[in-house]
Amino acid sequence: MAFPSMDLIAFFRSSIVLTLLVGSMQAIALSEVAVSEDSAATPARKLQVLPSQVVVTPEYPAVLSVWYVTEQGQSMDVSRDPNLVIRGFDPAVAHFSEGWVRGIEPGTLDVTVEYAGLSDKVHVVSEVDLPLTYTREIAATLTRSGCNLGTCHGNLHGKGGFRLSLRGDDPLFDHYRLAYEYGQRRIDCWEPESSLLLLKATASIPHQGGKRFSDDDPEYRWLRRWIAEGAPESHGPELVSLNAFPKSLRLAHGQQEARVLVHAEFTDGSIRDVTRWCRIEPSLPSGVRVSPDGLVVADRPLDVSLGITYLTGRAAAHLVFLGPGSEESTASITVNNPIDGFIQSHCRELQIAQAGRVDDWTLVRRLYLATVGRLPTPEESIGFVESNEPTRVERLVDELLADPGFDYAWALRWSDLLRNEDKVMSSRGAASFHDWLRQQSALDRSVRDWVGELVSSVGSTYDNPPASFHRTHRDPFVTAESTAQVFLGVRLACAKCHNHPFDSWRQDDYYGLAAYFTTVERQQIDNKPKDALDKHIITGDEIISLAQRPPQIKHPGRSKMVGPSPLSQPTNPLSQPTNSAQRDPNSDDNQVDGEQVLERFANWLTHDNAQFDANIANRIWYQYFGRGIVDPPDDFRSSNPPSNPELLAYLSQSFRDSNHSIKTLSRLILTSDTFARRSMNDGDQLDALNPVPYFASFPVRRLGAEVLMDAISNVTGVAAKFQVESDEGTILVHQAMRMPGIPKKSGFLTAFGKPNRLLDCECERTNAVSLAQSLALVNGKEVRERLTARGNRIDGLLSSQMESEGMIRSLFLTTLCRPPHASELQASVALLEEAPSPRDGMQDVLWALINSKEFALMR
Repeated sequence: MAFPSMDLIAFFRSSIVLTLLVGSMQAIALSEVAVSEDSAATPARKLQVLPSQVVVTPEYPAVLSVWYVTEQGQSMDVSRDPNLVIRGFDPAVAHFSEGWVRGIEPGTLDVTVEYAGLSDKVHVVSEVDLPLTYTREIAATLTRSGCNLGTCHGNLHGKGGFRLSLRGDDPLFDHYRLAYEYGQRRIDCWEPESSLLLLKATASIPHQGGKRFSDDDPEYRWLRRWIAEGAPESHGPELVSLNAFPKSLRLAHGQQEARVLVHAEFTDGSIRDVTRWCRIEPSLPSGVRVSPDGLVVADRPLDVSLGITYLTGRAAAHLVFLGPGSEESTASITVNNPIDGFIQSHCRELQIAQAGRVDDWTLVRRLYLATVGRLPTPEESIGFVESNEPTRVERLVDELLADPGFDYAWALRWSDLLRNEDKVMSSRGAASFHDWLRQQSALDRSVRDWVGELVSSVGSTYDNPPASFHRTHRDPFVTAESTAQVFLGVRLACAKCHNHPFDSWRQDDYYGLAAYFTTVERQQIDNKPKDALDKHIITGDEIISLAQRPPQIKHPGRSKMVGPSPLSQPTNPLSQPTNSAQRDPNSDDNQVDGEQVLERFANWLTHDNAQFDANIANRIWYQYFGRGIVDPPDDFRSSNPPSNPELLAYLSQSFRDSNHSIKTLSRLILTSDTFARRSMNDGDQLDALNPVPYFASFPVRRLGAEVLMDAISNVTGVAAKFQVESDEGTILVHQAMRMPGIPKKSGFLTAFGKPNRLLDCECERTNAVSLAQSLALVNGKEVRERLTARGNRIDGLLSSQMESEGMIRSLFLTTLCRPPHASELQASVALLEEAPSPRDGMQDVLWALINSKEFALMR
């Protein structure tokens, strides 16, 4: 094959394409504050002190955070502004200096704060200190100093012979290690300053972990005092709740600092500012710093969530540092779809300009790729563009939703998430399960109903394909983790060994959920793997049944058997629970027999479960935009909030109202102007908020592996051939989008990110760019053989006696779904005239189109 000259390649690179792929981004969240679309009155500016009540002691000072809120709802920290006036402090009760309130003697004060003609009040309570306790002050000190993290002594094997429980989950275990192990080697009750614990932490002697604090810090003072008291195993009141102030805030442009305060409430009713003793971890790896006292400093406009941990408590805060704002206005954009109203409202709040509507050629291509996973034909593209019908988008969407390709696209997606792979399922089992999933979409069956059937089905996996769910998820732990992640968007895996370090889930939640699946049993029928030693290969049928025994599982943290129980935390993802109180499994009332347990679980999972509704609605959105409102879409947690909470709430409600219909919600999304927005090359977004997480523009992404494979087959006119086992024997499938299982060998699909279906995580299907992908498109077997195959599209065009310009237009319409620009047409015709033969020239043009970034992108 004669390849094009470097000049033509450069031409196509510059004129046909956008960037090949935008880099993957972390999920970015939006403010909870919403501006009403039809609000007639402008919100008044105000002064706000956070929190409204402060409790202080000599050992637990607190910070007053004062915010000036503008008419636009943007906040400015004026806590240290010289024009701020504070009245009402009594130095005999509480002392105020540089924003800090320190308790002196018991008493109460009503303090008034004044700024810019505005005022607010804060109630200050000064109390005496409670006795120093190991379970509160000392445990918090170890966690805050990083001693019990997984990278240090919290590691499974410890460090330097010293091991602690991860993040202090087992304080009694830690107390033994500190106070008694190796004959009290680590403490010296007679000379506390000589304790190895203090010498290492202050780096007075070599310490691989470095200096953790100084001898004039509160951490040192507390540890020294505790050691001097004999290092007792003293117990303080238990934590009830952890609250962050502010929970959500939008900071005006130019405000690069914000202070987050954390208050803890205990069982004795006491409240303390524990900001210094918390671990505050930002969601972004760069661009933001958090000081020990909760001061968040941003280097540029950004949106950051903060995960906060203190003892057993979890909380979250969310800050948006606004950019300078856009000169473009969204006021002129007409809102005909509720989705567009929610997007427009948020963009106005964040001063982000929405991209305009994409051209018709790009829109029709986007609709076909997103819904049925194929390129539109030239006739389909031209018909849409030339149509004058005002409802042409709605009509096309309805046609695509009724297309069998839509059902195959969702069967592929669910097969990925439910690990439908041939090794465990067998080729016949994978094909049967895939076909069952396709039928659920074709019938537009309620997701609630078929998911409930899926998780509760038993019997032959060949005769009753939904029972295959328990064939690929082979033990209670895997099933619990997979069910939570796929259907609730919750990642529970960390709670198997210890309480979740970044979320509210505890071991009680994990083992309570796993207990539902302990009665599931499997019987293999006619299993004859080629490798008898590989126990993971199952070639025949498998019978799923339920044993007649109580569903119970060993809880290692409690050293006892526990029964099934649903997740204890609130399931509404739009709330941010901060209460992490312990749960007693003995109080469960779900001790049902083994034959009923799966039905009980299915009912809890799918009926009146707001988390289920929000998760599926978010996954449907992800299917069409390539990123979720909660992103990653299987990671719902308070420190990863939705980028548009109001939009997600609306989609969840719409999903419920439609009887959990994927097609109904899909139609709502696909007919919105938000789906029809242009994509924007946002670059590094150093001086403004990135518009993509808020869907102010369409997120650019590479085509999926199967879609790209079928697109190459389509534009070259040479179909693929995949062998698939079915009830009728081996059959050929000519579209990668319709292949039930996974390739038996690595190749084009694997290179472009098709998952092996070994995980339930969205991350297994990668969208990363690699050298192997470039080589596959430039000179890979799949492209090369199709371009040179006799009887392909090129031969068809040449035999039609069409003029050069007509053939070029046909290739552009088939490949890029648009006619060529004048410069592209001129350059392509010139190439044909200079080529050794018309076929060589056509091959070169088609090769360049396939290798253009515009072909590989959905934009």
